[in-house]
Amino acid sequence: TGYTLDFLDHEDISEELRVPQRILKMIEHGTPLVLSSCGFISLPNWLRSLPPITVLDLSRNHLSELPADVLTPLRNLQRLVLCHNNFSRVPAVVRKLIHLQHLDLSRNPLEKLPHFVNELPNLRILSCDVRLKHVSDWTP
Repeated sequence: TGYTLDFLDHEDISEELRVPQRILKMIEHGTPLVLSSCGFISLPNWLRSLPPITVLDLSRNHLSELPADVLTPLRNLQRLVLCHNNFSRVPAVVRKLIHLQHLDLSRNPLEKLPHFVNELPNLRILSCDVRLKHVSDWTP
C-alpha cells in the first residue's frame, strides 16, 4: 500500500523547498509514495530530501522531463510510474536507477526507446504506449 496525497493542498506539495512535514510523517523506509494527479509541470525540489523509497508514482501529471538532481538521490527506486504525462523520450536520469525493476511510461507520446533502458540490470517490466515509433537496439 502507498500513501496518496490527494488530501493535501497543491501548494503544500509543490511550493516548499523542504519535504512537507506531513509527508515525512507518512513515509517509512520502503513505503510507496503516490504523487499522482498533483498537477506537476516540474518536480518539487523537496523530492531530493526524501528518505529512501522503493516506489514513486508520478502518474497523471504534466511532466515532460525529470531533472537528474531530483531523482538521483532516489537511487533505490524499484518501481517508477510515469504514465499519463508528456514524456516524448525516456528521461536520461532513468539510467542511474540501477535497482529499477518496473518502469511504466504508458500513455506518453514516446518517440523512441533508448538503448540504456535495455541495460538496466534489474528491469523486468517495461510498460510503454503503442505510440512508440522506434526501438533502438532493443533486445527483449
